[in-house]
Amino acid sequence: MTVVEDQPDTPGGVDLEAAGRRFTEIYEQYRTRLRSFIWRRLDLWQEQLAEDLTQETFFELWRLHLLKGRDPEKPYGLLCTMARSQIGQHFQCKKNTERALDFTDPANTPIIATGHAYALETPGLTELTAGLDVAMDDMTAASKSWRDKHKDSHRLRSLLDDDYNVSRGGLTTETKEELAKRLELADAEEVEALKTFRGTCRRVGELRAEIEGLAGPNWRSVIGLPINPEITSVRKGVYRNDLSVTHCPDGHLLDLNNTTFGEDGSRKCRACRNADYAAGRDAAPKGKTVSTVSAEKIAAARTLLADPANAHRSIASIAKELGISSTTIHKRIPDVAELRRKHAKVGAGFQSTLERARRMLLDPNGTLGLHEIAAELGIAYTTIKNKLPEEAAVCRARLLASGVDAEALERARRMLLDPNGTLGLHEIAAELGIHYRKLQVRLPQEVATCQARKEARRIASHRAARAMLRDPECGLTLAAIANFCGFSPTHLRRILPDEVAAYRARQQAGSLRSDSEGVSVGAAR
Repeated sequence: MTVVEDQPDTPGGVDLEAAGRRFTEIYEQYRTRLRSFIWRRLDLWQEQLAEDLTQETFFELWRLHLLKGRDPEKPYGLLCTMARSQIGQHFQCKKNTERALDFTDPANTPIIATGHAYALETPGLTELTAGLDVAMDDMTAASKSWRDKHKDSHRLRSLLDDDYNVSRGGLTTETKEELAKRLELADAEEVEALKTFRGTCRRVGELRAEIEGLAGPNWRSVIGLPINPEITSVRKGVYRNDLSVTHCPDGHLLDLNNTTFGEDGSRKCRACRNADYAAGRDAAPKGKTVSTVSAEKIAAARTLLADPANAHRSIASIAKELGISSTTIHKRIPDVAELRRKHAKVGAGFQSTLERARRMLLDPNGTLGLHEIAAELGIAYTTIKNKLPEEAAVCRARLLASGVDAEALERARRMLLDPNGTLGLHEIAAELGIHYRKLQVRLPQEVATCQARKEARRIASHRAARAMLRDPECGLTLAAIANFCGFSPTHLRRILPDEVAAYRARQQAGSLRSDSEGVSVGAAR
Protein backbone atom coordinates (compact mmCIF):
# COMPACT_ATOMS: atom_id res chain seq x y z
CA MET A 1 0.00 0.00 0.00
CA THR A 2 1.30 3.42 -0.92
CA VAL A 3 0.99 6.18 1.64
CA VAL A 4 0.50 9.59 0.11
CA GLU A 5 1.78 12.40 2.27
CA ASP A 6 -0.67 15.25 2.78
CA GLN A 7 0.48 18.35 0.98
CA PRO A 8 -0.34 21.73 2.46
CA ASP A 9 -2.75 23.94 0.63
CA THR A 10 -0.18 26.31 -0.81
CA PRO A 11 -1.42 29.02 -3.14
CA GLY A 12 0.57 29.72 -6.21
CA GLY A 13 3.25 32.39 -6.18
CA VAL A 14 4.30 31.85 -2.52
CA ASP A 15 8.04 31.56 -1.97
CA LEU A 16 8.31 28.77 0.60
CA GLU A 17 11.99 29.40 1.26
CA ALA A 18 11.36 33.07 2.06
CA ALA A 19 8.35 32.13 4.18
CA GLY A 20 10.45 29.55 6.02
CA ARG A 21 13.20 32.06 6.70
CA ARG A 22 10.63 34.56 7.94
CA PHE A 23 9.04 31.92 10.18
CA THR A 24 12.45 30.97 11.62
CA GLU A 25 13.21 34.62 12.32
CA ILE A 26 9.89 35.17 14.11
CA TYR A 27 10.20 31.91 16.04
CA GLU A 28 13.70 32.63 17.34
CA GLN A 29 12.78 36.20 18.27
CA TYR A 30 9.43 35.70 20.00
CA ARG A 31 9.32 32.07 21.15
CA THR A 32 10.50 32.71 24.74
CA ARG A 33 8.33 35.81 25.18
CA LEU A 34 5.24 34.03 23.85
CA ARG A 35 5.83 31.02 26.10
CA SER A 36 6.06 33.31 29.14
CA PHE A 37 2.93 35.16 27.94
CA ILE A 38 0.98 31.90 27.83
CA TRP A 39 2.41 30.49 31.08
CA ARG A 40 1.35 33.58 33.04
CA ARG A 41 -2.24 32.76 32.10
CA LEU A 42 -1.99 29.17 33.35
CA ASP A 43 -1.26 27.53 36.68
CA LEU A 44 2.35 27.40 37.78
CA TRP A 45 2.60 23.63 37.36
CA GLN A 46 1.32 23.72 33.73
CA GLU A 47 4.68 24.49 32.15
CA GLN A 48 4.42 21.67 29.63
CA LEU A 49 0.98 22.86 28.56
CA ALA A 50 2.39 26.35 27.99
CA GLU A 51 5.07 24.87 25.73
CA ASP A 52 2.47 22.87 23.76
CA LEU A 53 0.23 25.89 23.27
CA THR A 54 3.23 27.94 22.14
CA GLN A 55 4.01 25.41 19.42
CA GLU A 56 0.34 25.31 18.37
CA THR A 57 0.29 29.10 18.10
CA PHE A 58 3.35 29.19 15.86
CA PHE A 59 1.86 26.41 13.73
CA GLU A 60 -1.29 28.49 13.29
CA LEU A 61 0.84 31.48 12.30
CA TRP A 62 2.57 29.37 9.66
CA ARG A 63 -0.63 27.78 8.34
CA LEU A 64 -2.93 30.81 8.30
CA HIS A 65 -0.50 33.58 7.41
CA LEU A 66 3.01 32.78 6.21
CA LEU A 67 1.97 29.80 4.12
CA LYS A 68 -0.54 32.05 2.36
CA GLY A 69 1.97 34.80 1.66
CA ARG A 70 0.88 37.12 4.47
CA ASP A 71 3.79 38.75 6.30
CA PRO A 72 2.45 40.36 9.53
CA GLU A 73 3.77 43.82 10.33
CA LYS A 74 3.54 43.25 14.09
CA PRO A 75 4.02 39.52 14.58
CA TYR A 76 4.16 39.52 18.38
CA GLY A 77 0.77 41.20 18.74
CA LEU A 78 -0.72 38.72 16.29
CA LEU A 79 0.88 35.82 18.19
CA CYS A 80 -0.59 37.04 21.51
CA THR A 81 -4.06 37.25 19.96
CA MET A 82 -3.74 33.76 18.53
CA ALA A 83 -2.36 32.46 21.87
CA ARG A 84 -5.45 33.68 23.73
CA SER A 85 -7.58 31.82 21.23
CA GLN A 86 -5.49 28.66 21.68
CA ILE A 87 -5.87 28.81 25.49
CA GLY A 88 -9.64 29.21 25.20
CA GLN A 89 -9.95 26.38 22.69
CA HIS A 90 -7.87 24.05 24.87
CA PHE A 91 -9.97 24.49 28.01
CA GLN A 92 -13.24 24.46 26.05
CA CYS A 93 -12.24 21.13 24.53
CA LYS A 94 -11.21 19.80 27.94
CA LYS A 95 -14.52 20.89 29.44
CA ASN A 96 -16.48 19.08 26.73
CA THR A 97 -14.47 15.85 26.91
CA GLU A 98 -14.11 15.43 30.70
CA ARG A 99 -17.38 14.52 32.30
CA ALA A 100 -15.97 13.74 35.76
CA LEU A 101 -12.83 15.05 37.41
CA ASP A 102 -10.52 12.28 38.52
CA PHE A 103 -8.77 13.54 41.66
CA THR A 104 -6.34 10.61 41.58
CA ASP A 105 -4.98 11.71 38.20
CA PRO A 106 -1.56 13.35 38.77
CA ALA A 107 -2.45 15.98 36.17
CA ASN A 108 -5.38 17.07 38.35
CA THR A 109 -3.53 16.91 41.66
CA PRO A 110 -2.99 20.49 42.85
CA ILE A 111 0.18 21.77 44.41
CA ILE A 112 -1.17 22.95 47.75
CA ALA A 113 0.34 25.65 49.92
CA THR A 114 2.42 23.24 52.01
CA GLY A 115 4.45 22.36 48.92
CA HIS A 116 3.20 18.83 48.27
CA ALA A 117 0.03 16.75 47.85
CA TYR A 118 -0.73 13.03 47.91
CA ALA A 119 -3.38 11.07 46.00
CA LEU A 120 -6.59 10.01 47.70
CA GLU A 121 -5.93 6.38 46.83
CA THR A 122 -2.91 6.30 49.15
CA PRO A 123 -4.28 7.35 52.57
CA GLY A 124 -1.39 5.62 54.31
CA LEU A 125 0.86 8.49 53.30
CA THR A 126 -1.04 10.97 55.45
CA GLU A 127 1.24 10.45 58.43
CA LEU A 128 4.37 10.74 56.29
CA THR A 129 3.23 13.94 54.62
CA ALA A 130 2.25 15.41 57.98
CA GLY A 131 5.74 14.59 59.20
CA LEU A 132 7.15 16.24 56.10
CA ASP A 133 5.16 19.39 56.91
CA VAL A 134 6.71 19.51 60.37
CA ALA A 135 10.18 18.76 58.99
CA MET A 136 9.84 21.54 56.42
CA ASP A 137 8.86 24.02 59.16
CA ASP A 138 11.79 22.88 61.29
CA MET A 139 14.15 23.27 58.34
CA THR A 140 12.91 26.81 57.67
CA ALA A 141 13.29 27.78 61.33
CA ALA A 142 16.76 26.19 61.52
CA SER A 143 17.81 28.04 58.37
CA LYS A 144 16.77 31.38 59.81
CA SER A 145 18.47 30.60 63.13
CA TRP A 146 21.76 29.73 61.42
CA ARG A 147 21.67 32.80 59.18
CA ASP A 148 21.04 35.03 62.20
CA LYS A 149 23.97 33.44 64.07
CA HIS A 150 26.16 33.91 61.00
CA LYS A 151 25.28 37.62 60.87
CA ASP A 152 26.05 38.04 64.60
CA SER A 153 29.48 36.44 64.30
CA HIS A 154 30.29 38.61 61.27
CA ARG A 155 29.22 41.74 63.17
CA LEU A 156 31.47 40.90 66.13
CA ARG A 157 34.36 40.07 63.81
CA SER A 158 33.93 43.46 62.12
CA LEU A 159 34.01 45.23 65.49
CA LEU A 160 37.44 43.71 66.14
CA ASP A 161 38.81 45.01 62.83
CA ASP A 162 41.46 47.71 63.33
CA ASP A 163 40.43 49.64 60.22
CA TYR A 164 36.89 49.86 61.55
CA ASN A 165 37.99 51.34 64.88
CA VAL A 166 40.88 53.55 63.82
CA SER A 167 38.73 56.69 63.58
CA ARG A 168 37.26 55.96 67.01
CA GLY A 169 40.58 55.97 68.79
CA GLY A 170 40.98 52.20 68.82
CA LEU A 171 39.77 49.62 71.32
CA THR A 172 40.95 49.09 74.85
CA THR A 173 42.49 45.80 75.87
CA GLU A 174 39.47 44.98 78.03
CA THR A 175 37.06 45.70 75.18
CA LYS A 176 39.08 43.56 72.79
CA GLU A 177 39.10 40.67 75.25
CA GLU A 178 35.36 40.98 75.82
CA LEU A 179 34.63 41.10 72.09
CA ALA A 180 36.94 38.13 71.51
CA LYS A 181 35.03 36.09 74.12
CA ARG A 182 31.70 37.07 72.60
CA LEU A 183 33.00 36.17 69.14
CA GLU A 184 34.18 32.77 70.34
CA LEU A 185 30.76 32.11 71.88
CA ALA A 186 28.99 33.33 68.72
CA ASP A 187 31.14 31.06 66.53
CA ALA A 188 30.29 28.08 68.71
CA GLU A 189 26.58 28.91 68.51
CA GLU A 190 26.86 29.27 64.73
CA VAL A 191 28.47 25.83 64.44
CA GLU A 192 25.71 24.24 66.53
CA ALA A 193 23.02 26.04 64.52
CA LEU A 194 24.60 24.79 61.29
CA LYS A 195 24.60 21.22 62.62
CA THR A 196 20.92 21.55 63.49
CA PHE A 197 20.15 22.98 60.05
CA ARG A 198 21.94 20.11 58.32
CA GLY A 199 20.05 17.62 60.47
CA THR A 200 16.68 19.10 59.49
CA CYS A 201 17.68 19.07 55.80
CA ARG A 202 18.67 15.43 56.12
CA ARG A 203 15.31 14.63 57.73
CA VAL A 204 13.39 16.34 54.91
CA GLY A 205 15.37 14.37 52.33
CA GLU A 206 14.65 11.07 54.09
CA LEU A 207 10.91 11.75 54.25
CA ARG A 208 10.80 12.82 50.60
CA ALA A 209 12.61 9.68 49.52
CA GLU A 210 10.26 7.51 51.57
CA ILE A 211 7.12 9.19 50.21
CA GLU A 212 8.29 9.07 46.60
CA GLY A 213 9.27 5.43 47.00
CA LEU A 214 5.79 4.49 48.28
CA ALA A 215 3.51 6.79 46.26
CA GLY A 216 5.26 6.63 42.91
CA PRO A 217 3.91 8.91 40.17
CA ASN A 218 0.77 9.79 42.15
CA TRP A 219 2.72 12.22 44.29
CA ARG A 220 3.89 15.66 43.17
CA SER A 221 6.34 17.81 45.03
CA VAL A 222 7.46 21.37 44.60
CA ILE A 223 10.81 20.51 46.14
CA GLY A 224 11.18 17.21 44.32
CA LEU A 225 11.39 17.58 40.57
CA PRO A 226 11.12 21.36 40.13
CA ILE A 227 8.04 22.61 38.34
CA ASN A 228 10.04 25.28 36.59
CA PRO A 229 13.66 24.17 36.10
CA GLU A 230 14.58 27.54 34.60
CA ILE A 231 13.73 29.21 37.92
CA THR A 232 14.71 26.67 40.57
CA SER A 233 17.67 24.83 39.04
CA VAL A 234 21.29 25.82 39.55
CA ARG A 235 22.63 27.99 36.75
CA LYS A 236 26.25 27.15 36.10
CA GLY A 237 28.68 30.03 36.42
CA VAL A 238 26.30 32.22 38.46
CA TYR A 239 28.00 32.78 41.79
CA ARG A 240 24.78 33.30 43.72
CA ASN A 241 23.73 29.64 43.50
CA ASP A 242 26.73 27.83 42.01
CA LEU A 243 29.00 26.78 44.89
CA SER A 244 31.84 25.95 42.51
CA VAL A 245 32.34 29.70 41.89
CA THR A 246 34.80 31.00 44.50
CA HIS A 247 34.91 34.70 43.57
CA CYS A 248 32.25 37.28 42.79
CA PRO A 249 32.30 39.20 39.47
CA ASP A 250 34.30 41.98 41.16
CA GLY A 251 37.02 39.54 42.26
CA HIS A 252 36.18 39.31 45.99
CA LEU A 253 36.82 35.95 47.64
CA LEU A 254 33.55 34.30 48.68
CA ASP A 255 34.69 32.89 52.00
CA LEU A 256 32.32 32.37 54.91
CA ASN A 257 32.96 35.79 56.43
CA ASN A 258 32.46 37.67 53.13
CA THR A 259 29.28 35.82 52.13
CA THR A 260 25.72 36.48 53.18
CA PHE A 261 23.01 33.89 52.54
CA GLY A 262 19.41 34.42 51.51
CA GLU A 263 16.34 32.48 52.56
CA ASP A 264 16.33 30.60 49.25
CA GLY A 265 19.98 29.56 49.67
CA SER A 266 21.42 32.18 47.33
CA ARG A 267 24.75 33.83 48.11
CA LYS A 268 25.77 37.46 47.92
CA CYS A 269 29.14 39.12 48.39
CA ARG A 270 29.22 41.32 51.49
CA ALA A 271 31.89 43.61 50.03
CA CYS A 272 29.80 44.25 46.90
CA ARG A 273 26.68 44.79 48.99
CA ASN A 274 28.44 47.29 51.23
CA ALA A 275 29.85 49.10 48.19
CA ASP A 276 26.38 49.29 46.63
CA TYR A 277 24.97 50.60 49.89
CA ALA A 278 27.68 53.24 50.18
CA ALA A 279 27.19 54.30 46.56
CA GLY A 280 23.45 54.59 47.04
CA ARG A 281 23.92 56.53 50.26
CA ASP A 282 26.32 58.96 48.59
CA ALA A 283 24.05 59.35 45.56
CA ALA A 284 20.95 59.93 47.68
CA PRO A 285 19.72 63.52 47.84
CA LYS A 286 20.87 65.34 50.91
CA GLY A 287 18.43 66.30 53.63
CA LYS A 288 16.81 69.65 54.05
CA THR A 289 19.08 70.57 56.95
CA VAL A 290 22.28 72.38 56.08
CA SER A 291 25.36 72.30 58.30
CA THR A 292 25.90 75.61 60.10
CA VAL A 293 29.57 74.91 60.76
CA SER A 294 31.70 77.23 58.69
CA ALA A 295 34.42 76.06 56.34
CA GLU A 296 37.00 77.88 58.48
CA LYS A 297 36.24 75.66 61.48
CA ILE A 298 36.43 72.55 59.34
CA ALA A 299 39.80 73.70 58.00
CA ALA A 300 40.99 74.35 61.56
CA ALA A 301 39.85 70.87 62.59
CA ARG A 302 41.73 69.34 59.67
CA THR A 303 44.86 71.28 60.66
CA LEU A 304 44.64 70.07 64.26
CA LEU A 305 44.07 66.49 63.17
CA ALA A 306 47.02 66.59 60.78
CA ASP A 307 49.36 68.10 63.38
CA PRO A 308 51.65 65.37 64.84
CA ALA A 309 51.70 67.25 68.14
CA ASN A 310 47.97 66.50 68.55
CA ALA A 311 48.26 62.81 67.74
CA HIS A 312 47.55 61.94 71.39
CA ARG A 313 44.31 63.90 71.44
CA SER A 314 40.97 62.33 70.67
CA ILE A 315 38.61 63.57 67.99
CA ALA A 316 36.06 64.43 70.66
CA SER A 317 38.52 66.73 72.48
CA ILE A 318 39.43 68.53 69.25
CA ALA A 319 35.75 68.95 68.39
CA LYS A 320 35.04 70.30 71.88
CA GLU A 321 37.86 72.82 71.55
CA LEU A 322 36.38 74.14 68.29
CA GLY A 323 32.82 74.13 69.60
CA ILE A 324 31.50 71.52 67.16
CA SER A 325 30.44 67.89 67.46
CA SER A 326 32.61 64.92 66.58
CA THR A 327 29.87 63.74 64.20
CA THR A 328 30.36 66.92 62.17
CA ILE A 329 34.07 66.13 61.85
CA HIS A 330 33.33 62.61 60.59
CA LYS A 331 30.80 63.92 58.05
CA ARG A 332 32.70 66.96 56.79
CA ILE A 333 36.16 65.32 56.80
CA PRO A 334 35.70 61.91 55.13
CA ASP A 335 39.43 61.09 55.32
CA VAL A 336 39.61 61.60 59.07
CA ALA A 337 40.61 57.96 59.55
CA GLU A 338 43.55 58.40 57.19
CA LEU A 339 44.63 61.55 59.02
CA ARG A 340 44.60 59.71 62.35
CA ARG A 341 46.47 56.75 60.90
CA LYS A 342 49.35 58.88 59.60
CA HIS A 343 50.53 59.96 63.02
CA ALA A 344 51.21 57.38 65.69
CA LYS A 345 50.70 58.35 69.28
CA VAL A 346 54.35 59.21 69.87
CA GLY A 347 56.34 62.40 70.23
CA ALA A 348 57.54 64.80 72.88
CA GLY A 349 54.10 66.37 73.37
CA PHE A 350 52.39 63.10 73.98
CA GLN A 351 55.15 61.80 76.24
CA SER A 352 54.95 64.92 78.41
CA THR A 353 51.16 64.57 78.66
CA LEU A 354 51.56 60.92 79.54
CA GLU A 355 54.09 61.81 82.24
CA ARG A 356 51.65 64.32 83.73
CA ALA A 357 48.95 61.64 83.75
CA ARG A 358 51.33 59.24 85.52
CA ARG A 359 52.10 61.79 88.26
CA MET A 360 48.41 62.56 88.78
CA LEU A 361 47.51 58.87 88.96
CA LEU A 362 50.24 58.10 91.52
CA ASP A 363 49.61 61.21 93.65
CA PRO A 364 48.76 59.82 97.15
CA ASN A 365 46.69 62.92 97.90
CA GLY A 366 44.92 62.98 94.54
CA THR A 367 41.12 63.00 94.47
CA LEU A 368 40.56 62.81 90.72
CA GLY A 369 39.52 59.63 89.02
CA LEU A 370 40.59 58.25 85.67
CA HIS A 371 37.90 60.07 83.68
CA GLU A 372 38.54 63.39 85.43
CA ILE A 373 42.30 63.18 84.76
CA ALA A 374 41.69 62.35 81.09
CA ALA A 375 39.27 65.29 80.73
CA GLU A 376 41.72 67.69 82.37
CA LEU A 377 44.59 66.62 80.09
CA GLY A 378 42.42 66.55 76.95
CA ILE A 379 43.04 62.91 76.06
CA ALA A 380 40.85 59.84 75.98
CA TYR A 381 40.63 57.81 79.18
CA THR A 382 41.14 54.65 77.10
CA THR A 383 44.58 55.99 76.16
CA ILE A 384 45.50 56.21 79.84
CA LYS A 385 44.16 52.70 80.50
CA ASN A 386 46.17 51.25 77.61
CA LYS A 387 49.41 53.20 78.18
CA LEU A 388 49.41 53.27 82.00
CA PRO A 389 47.52 50.18 83.17
CA GLU A 390 49.40 49.75 86.45
CA GLU A 391 49.11 53.43 87.43
CA ALA A 392 45.39 53.38 86.57
CA ALA A 393 44.91 50.34 88.82
CA VAL A 394 46.74 52.09 91.69
CA CYS A 395 44.56 55.18 91.27
CA ARG A 396 41.40 53.09 91.25
CA ALA A 397 42.44 51.16 94.37
CA ARG A 398 43.33 54.40 96.19
CA LEU A 399 39.95 55.94 95.41
CA LEU A 400 38.13 52.81 96.51
CA ALA A 401 40.06 52.69 99.78
CA SER A 402 39.41 56.35 100.60
CA GLY A 403 36.29 58.18 101.60
CA VAL A 404 34.85 55.68 104.16
CA ASP A 405 34.73 56.66 107.84
CA ALA A 406 35.48 54.17 110.59
CA GLU A 407 31.92 54.09 111.98
CA ALA A 408 30.35 53.21 108.60
CA LEU A 409 33.06 50.63 108.02
CA GLU A 410 32.35 49.01 111.40
CA ARG A 411 28.61 48.88 110.67
CA ALA A 412 29.33 47.27 107.33
CA ARG A 413 31.57 44.69 109.02
CA ARG A 414 28.85 43.75 111.53
CA MET A 415 26.20 43.47 108.83
CA LEU A 416 28.44 41.35 106.63
CA LEU A 417 29.30 38.96 109.49
CA ASP A 418 25.76 38.74 110.92
CA PRO A 419 24.88 35.00 110.75
CA ASN A 420 21.16 35.85 110.64
CA GLY A 421 21.53 38.62 108.07
CA THR A 422 19.50 38.41 104.88
CA LEU A 423 21.07 41.30 102.99
CA GLY A 424 23.68 40.81 100.33
CA LEU A 425 26.72 42.90 99.48
CA HIS A 426 24.88 45.29 97.17
CA GLU A 427 21.98 45.77 99.59
CA ILE A 428 24.35 46.55 102.49
CA ALA A 429 26.34 49.01 100.36
CA ALA A 430 23.14 50.75 99.23
CA GLU A 431 21.83 51.01 102.80
CA LEU A 432 25.07 52.54 104.10
CA GLY A 433 25.59 54.76 101.04
CA ILE A 434 28.95 53.18 100.19
CA HIS A 435 30.05 51.85 96.85
CA TYR A 436 30.15 48.07 97.00
CA ARG A 437 33.65 47.99 95.44
CA LYS A 438 34.99 49.98 98.39
CA LEU A 439 33.68 47.27 100.69
CA GLN A 440 35.37 44.64 98.54
CA VAL A 441 38.70 46.48 98.89
CA ARG A 442 38.47 47.40 102.60
CA LEU A 443 36.70 44.26 103.89
CA PRO A 444 37.62 41.41 101.55
CA GLN A 445 37.25 38.58 104.11
CA GLU A 446 33.94 39.86 105.45
CA VAL A 447 32.56 40.22 101.91
CA ALA A 448 33.65 36.66 101.08
CA THR A 449 31.93 35.38 104.25
CA CYS A 450 28.70 37.22 103.37
CA GLN A 451 28.69 35.90 99.83
CA ALA A 452 29.39 32.33 101.01
CA ARG A 453 26.53 32.59 103.53
CA LYS A 454 24.19 33.89 100.83
CA GLU A 455 25.19 31.08 98.47
CA ALA A 456 24.63 28.46 101.20
CA ARG A 457 21.20 29.95 101.94
CA ARG A 458 20.34 29.85 98.24
CA ILE A 459 21.36 26.19 97.95
CA ALA A 460 19.32 25.31 101.05
CA SER A 461 16.28 27.10 99.63
CA HIS A 462 16.64 25.20 96.36
CA ARG A 463 16.80 21.89 98.23
CA ALA A 464 13.76 22.77 100.30
CA ALA A 465 11.78 23.74 97.21
CA ARG A 466 12.79 20.53 95.45
CA ALA A 467 11.77 18.43 98.45
CA MET A 468 8.37 20.14 98.72
CA LEU A 469 7.68 19.72 95.01
CA ARG A 470 8.57 16.01 95.15
CA ASP A 471 6.50 15.39 98.30
CA PRO A 472 3.25 13.63 97.20
CA GLU A 473 1.51 14.78 100.40
CA CYS A 474 2.25 18.47 99.82
CA GLY A 475 -0.98 20.35 99.17
CA LEU A 476 0.41 23.86 98.78
CA THR A 477 0.12 25.82 95.59
CA LEU A 478 3.14 26.65 93.49
CA ALA A 479 3.01 30.30 94.56
CA ALA A 480 2.91 29.29 98.23
CA ILE A 481 5.95 27.04 97.85
CA ALA A 482 7.86 29.80 96.07
CA ASN A 483 6.94 32.35 98.75
CA PHE A 484 7.96 29.96 101.53
CA CYS A 485 11.39 29.42 99.93
CA GLY A 486 11.92 33.10 99.18
CA PHE A 487 11.50 32.83 95.41
CA SER A 488 9.06 34.09 92.86
CA PRO A 489 6.98 31.49 90.97
CA THR A 490 8.74 32.46 87.75
CA HIS A 491 12.18 31.90 89.30
CA LEU A 492 11.01 28.57 90.71
CA ARG A 493 9.83 27.42 87.28
CA ARG A 494 13.16 28.47 85.78
CA ILE A 495 15.46 26.70 88.28
CA LEU A 496 13.35 23.54 88.75
CA PRO A 497 11.43 23.02 85.50
CA ASP A 498 11.12 19.21 85.73
CA GLU A 499 9.95 19.21 89.35
CA VAL A 500 7.41 21.98 88.69
CA ALA A 501 6.02 20.11 85.66
CA ALA A 502 5.70 16.86 87.65
CA TYR A 503 4.07 18.74 90.56
CA ARG A 504 1.51 20.35 88.26
CA ALA A 505 0.73 17.03 86.58
CA ARG A 506 0.25 15.41 89.99
CA GLN A 507 -2.05 18.23 91.10
CA GLN A 508 -4.08 18.00 87.90
CA ALA A 509 -4.41 14.24 88.23
CA GLY A 510 -5.55 14.65 91.83
CA SER A 511 -8.16 17.23 90.90
CA LEU A 512 -9.51 15.00 88.12
CA ARG A 513 -9.69 12.05 90.50
CA SER A 514 -11.55 14.15 93.06
CA ASP A 515 -14.04 15.30 90.45
CA SER A 516 -14.68 11.74 89.28
CA GLU A 517 -15.16 10.53 92.86
CA GLY A 518 -17.60 13.36 93.51
CA VAL A 519 -19.61 12.45 90.42
CA SER A 520 -19.70 8.79 91.47
CA VAL A 521 -20.93 9.65 94.97
CA GLY A 522 -23.60 11.95 93.56
CA ALA A 523 -24.83 9.26 91.19
CA ALA A 524 -24.98 6.71 94.03
CA ARG A 525 -27.09 9.07 96.14
